Order: sequence, then structure tokens, then C-alpha cells
Amino acid sequence: MLFHDRLKMAIRRARRDCGHMALLYLDLNEFKIIDDTPGSRCR
Repeated sequence: MLFHDRLKMAIRRARRDCGHMALLYLDLNEFKIIDDTPGSRCR
């Protein structure tokens, strides 16, 4: 819900200020596999 609220706020602000906005969406379905791979973390 917080994400949707902040997105609405950003859209309203961009419209009000005649500006632009961008949304970056990353799909991280298999991120756990990458995160658990040896060498992927600094220890």
C-alpha cells in the first residue's frame, strides 16, 4: 500500500510541476539462488 501511495504522489507531483517521472521495475524471482551462490557475498 505504501508503494502505491508514493507512486500516486510522484505522479501528482510530476503533473503539477509539468515534469517527468520514471519507474524502474526489477523482477527478482530467482534472486535467492543468486544470493546463495558462493562468492556472491563479501565476508
